[in-house]
Amino acid sequence: DLKEFQGSLEKAKMPRAANAHEVVDQVVCGATFRTAYCWALQKTRTGKMATHFVSHTWEESVVEFCEALQALLLEDPVFWICFLALPQTWPRDALGRLLCTPFQRSEE
Repeated sequence: DLKEFQGSLEKAKMPRAANAHEVVDQVVCGATFRTAYCWALQKTRTGKMATHFVSHTWEESVVEFCEALQALLLEDPVFWICFLALPQTWPRDALGRLLCTPFQRSEE
């Protein structure tokens, strides 16, 4: 849930301008390192079928990014966002080996 994620940013006192690198390092990894699950699966272990694949830049404000998605006023959206849908605590080479993900297909 995007609102719950935004609440986690507020609780961590992340500045409005914090980018995805900072948010992953300071919020996402801290909340997921013990389980090795991605943020999304830690919140909903069975997962959900994504309704929207969302591209972003790692340098933009994550708060503004989330606000822009919510401004779309979509009914029950399930966004696939790489930094929440992929396990950020895994070694980079292990992340690179993930097959059959929307992220990998988008890179082809």
